[in-house]
Amino acid sequence: YTTLFRSRYFHLNAEQETRALKELEEQHPIMYERHKGRLIAAYSYVTVADIEARDLITDWFDKNALVKVQHAITRRMDDKAISESSMILLRSAAVNRMIHDILAHPKTQPLAFRLEASGVTDDGQPYGRVIVKEPVTEEEMSRFTPYKPVRSGSDWQLDFNPERGMEPVILSRIPNPFWPETVVTIFNADSGRAVEQIVRLFIDDELLRAGINQYKWPVLMPASFQILYAIPIGSIETNYRRAPLDLLASRIY
Repeated sequence: YTTLFRSRYFHLNAEQETRALKELEEQHPIMYERHKGRLIAAYSYVTVADIEARDLITDWFDKNALVKVQHAITRRMDDKAISESSMILLRSAAVNRMIHDILAHPKTQPLAFRLEASGVTDDGQPYGRVIVKEPVTEEEMSRFTPYKPVRSGSDWQLDFNPERGMEPVILSRIPNPFWPETVVTIFNADSGRAVEQIVRLFIDDELLRAGINQYKWPVLMPASFQILYAIPIGSIETNYRRAPLDLLASRIY
């Protein structure tokens, strides 16, 4: 019999096998030495919600824009193929190397909203953290209140505790910093369920317009923008249903 164990370190995300094993050796030497010679870098984990979000997007483009969206695994694409595409990226920098590279680029540092890696508070509670750059309006601050805004340098820090049933998600549409002639759309969240919920909103023009009108944008979809939402996350049995999203803040660039 052969026993297979699968381990996942969310801060290790290299897409090339040699590099992935090297990162494991450097950052988790005990784990590496214990299984040295028997380790294989795998990229097989995709949640049902991620797949549902992808299918919702491709179906919308097929029905409304008569455009065939190509599914792609970016680590298997060359730079030219990527540069010619207007990419739609799902999840967080912790699990999507392309999102990590784009949000780490100097050109994207001025973005107002940034999702930080999830962690644990001093009292042991898990959180999803969002950093919000100044300026912040009084109305936005009132919306931030349930998430205990705290000063972090010149910025604000919001913590979302999953046990309270809310999770942050950031919808961004920005120029690709590596290939400015294309744009990239990022559904940025820690969980596949949150991504699926924001995609369901994004493909519903009426609901999206109703939310954006709160900020009196001059057009429905500016060339470059970010929107920060809080999303209720319930039980597995009900998460697939459309959720009432709470729009916290938005920016046009």
